[in-house]
Amino acid sequence: MSEPILRLRSVKMDCGKVEIAAIETHQATSDEKEILLKSDEAPRPNMPDTLAQLAHDVRRLLELPSVWAKDALAVKKVVWSLSEKTGVRGATICCQAKLSCADAPLVFNTPHLPFEQYSDGGNAPLMPDDIIERLETLELAALDFLAGKRAQLSIFDRLDEMQAEDRAREVAQ
Repeated sequence: MSEPILRLRSVKMDCGKVEIAAIETHQATSDEKEILLKSDEAPRPNMPDTLAQLAHDVRRLLELPSVWAKDALAVKKVVWSLSEKTGVRGATICCQAKLSCADAPLVFNTPHLPFEQYSDGGNAPLMPDDIIERLETLELAALDFLAGKRAQLSIFDRLDEMQAEDRAREVAQ
């Protein structure tokens, strides 16, 4: 029996809470199971770090000055899509910027951008490759979170991490 395919729909992090929506498809039956995980547990640092890095990407993507909302812009959510016709993936990045003129933040989304053209010869704007890589890093962090990996590392996780660092140093030499 084949393994189910898990596809993320969205990752949200706000006020220390993590929310992950995913869909699990069983190939043999085409059954789909929707998953919604809401947790107060802290994720591993790579999730909030990646969201913070995406804030810089959003400024560049939207052609905003690098100093605009410099310490006030936060990426709160990423929503992924998958075209059933073409299999092309895309994403929208949801942001908030604190404003000095209001008690509520400015809330805005990037345009939805596909990761590749929907058809041969297409020339629609695409999500930049470096942002796709960052979104893939966020996906991996979210999948780890779904698998139970949180900020509090177990002794075995730390041992694995140290062994991986040792192997990386050996390869670099």
